[in-house]
Amino acid sequence: MFILPQHSDAEGFAERGVLATLADMVAGRSLVIASNFTLGCFTISLNLEFLAPVPQGGWIETTAKLYGQQGNVAFVACDISYDGNVVMQANGKFKQFPHADLR
Repeated sequence: MFILPQHSDAEGFAERGVLATLADMVAGRSLVIASNFTLGCFTISLNLEFLAPVPQGGWIETTAKLYGQQGNVAFVACDISYDGNVVMQANGKFKQFPHADLR
């Protein structure tokens, strides 16, 4: 994702709310894809650590990893990187549920 002016704060860096939303979406969508679209999910909690700013015009990339499961609750880590460096880390807890119409 490119950080465009509408994603930026007054100082010209990525708005932290945009990064938080992206991490939440990537983590949740990763769970849906991992279940082969048979389960939906919603966020129970999301903990964020902002490690460095991302300038407007920067290209960011995300990665997500399932690191635990307890019944219908999944634990996912998501990193956002800019220029090869992790700039935000998110750890989330998601409740999964059967959802046949998710495709």
